Amino acid sequence: MPKTNDIATKKFVKGELEKNTREIKEWVGARFTENTEEIKEWVDTVFAKYKDETMTKLDEIADMLQKDDQERTILSYQVSEHTDQLEDHGRRIKKLEKTPPIAPVP
Repeated sequence: MPKTNDIATKKFVKGELEKNTREIKEWVGARFTENTEEIKEWVDTVFAKYKDETMTKLDEIADMLQKDDQERTILSYQVSEHTDQLEDHGRRIKKLEKTPPIAPVP
């Protein structure tokens, strides 16, 4: 499989699993022609391991994405608050600049 930086899509993962399942079934079928129940159990055991590993990795990725989304939401709120403050400061400064200076009291 060529190495890419693309995120694995559901369609891609499903296709790879189907391809690997076919290849394993062909390999097993070529070597074992008797006792198909034992072969089925072996294949199920092998795939259960890979399924668990895959699901664990996908959970880790989902957690990272969720944390990143939460962080972006917080940062967006903070930027919005700062923007509002800056606009308010700008209005107050303009108002102060328009006000004539106070004459010193003799």
